[in-house]
Amino acid sequence: MSMDLDRIEIRHPWSDALLRESNIMSAQSIDTGGYWAGMMPGIVVGLISFSAISTLYSDQFGAVIGIFTGYFANGIAGDWAQRRLMKRFVKQSLLAPTKAGETVLTIDHTGIRIDHPLHETLLRWASVMDLISGPLALHVIVGPNQSIPLPDRGLPDGVTREDLRRDIQIWRDVET
Repeated sequence: MSMDLDRIEIRHPWSDALLRESNIMSAQSIDTGGYWAGMMPGIVVGLISFSAISTLYSDQFGAVIGIFTGYFANGIAGDWAQRRLMKRFVKQSLLAPTKAGETVLTIDHTGIRIDHPLHETLLRWASVMDLISGPLALHVIVGPNQSIPLPDRGLPDGVTREDLRRDIQIWRDVET
């Protein structure tokens, strides 16, 4: 972990929590309106349908309740399955050879250089779309569903996340 005036170096191993956060942050970078934006139309239509059907067919109210409960249970089961698949995806991703060992990120005026025993990459500042803060890291968004996490635990002594964000913004402004 070294730092001089023109360069910041971050060393970190991948972890379950960092990979999960990286996936979440990169997915949030896509402007979908979030989880509730997708759920609300279904909830509203379901409630309106429920109200209309229960009013029209009050003698069959039990059947309507049963159908509504089935839809609700289906939503809960789908959410549970999604979470389970995400956990499995993260575990499998950590087994990839490119996630084993230490990754060294060198950040300077040219961009972000990623060095790993199995690969080297240089991302120029023009390829950076956004910076998003997460609980564990500052995430450099380089495409839809693609982020480079810059974990707080790997920052050199005396360097804060805000210092890092400020320097990256200065370097991005100079290049673009």
